[in-house]
Amino acid sequence: GHIRAAEKERIDLQALVRLALRLAEDQPDATARQTRLLLAILDGFGIDVRAPEIDRKARRLAQAWDQAAANLAAMRSLVDVAALIGLRESALRTLHREVHGTPAGAYLRELRLSRAEGLLATTGLTLTEIARQVGYGHAETLTASFRQSRGMTPGDFRRHARPFA
Repeated sequence: GHIRAAEKERIDLQALVRLALRLAEDQPDATARQTRLLLAILDGFGIDVRAPEIDRKARRLAQAWDQAAANLAAMRSLVDVAALIGLRESALRTLHREVHGTPAGAYLRELRLSRAEGLLATTGLTLTEIARQVGYGHAETLTASFRQSRGMTPGDFRRHARPFA
């Protein structure tokens, strides 16, 4: 089946197509302008042309988060995560919200707390050691974040996770 543009947009789209063809003949090296014209034409048909761009962005973001998870102790803030893929913190925040629809800071916090849960449940490390391994500077910061997010202290979590230890 064919996709038909809305009646009132058909003449505009035809003009854009003519312009794109003329541009291709007259200025074959004007690829950026041709691309913008073709994207406008596809948009007129209701075709989402951003999907490949979002996929690229999602892969780049996943690369940053994978690297951050592998070296969580060195990730003191989103600045460190952003630097992994050559971005500023604000660009990372924007990219994360665009791809996931959630704040990047919340994602980093969840990454840290999930790792802390694993360490609490499977090791005998002190809270200070766990805090450093998951990127918190102090055990108190980990405790506050853990309590706010999980509704219990790390010690309570450890007791529930390892009842017979």
